[in-house]
Amino acid sequence: PITVTELAARLRALLRRREIHQAWHENPTLVIDPQQRIVKINDRNVTLTPVEFELLTHLAQMDEEYQSARQLLRSVWNYPEGAGDTALVRNHIRNLRFKLEEDPERPRLVESLPKRGYRINADVHWIELSTAV
Repeated sequence: PITVTELAARLRALLRRREIHQAWHENPTLVIDPQQRIVKINDRNVTLTPVEFELLTHLAQMDEEYQSARQLLRSVWNYPEGAGDTALVRNHIRNLRFKLEEDPERPRLVESLPKRGYRINADVHWIELSTAV
């Protein structure tokens, strides 16, 4: 037995989840505010560590160009050529996926391509500091 009120509430919840799911299957929208260090994915606030934020913003600036783990070690961590462990990059990418992706096991936003590297697959919007006086 179920009440009409409970049935209506369950239907609303299912419809809400369906809308979120459909919106996610469109190209995700990533909003980055570098001044406030705020990140939103499809209007959902995401809390990132400073290193995760730097990694995400670096990938977002690359305009869909793949970045290898070695390139990221140099660019984000400032390691000299040949230094650092690529496992560091993989771990931070994994952490980003758990925070950003709807399904971290099937990432759509933080993509990887074997032998090429990582990139951001989203409509990226930057919030710039207003220069209006």
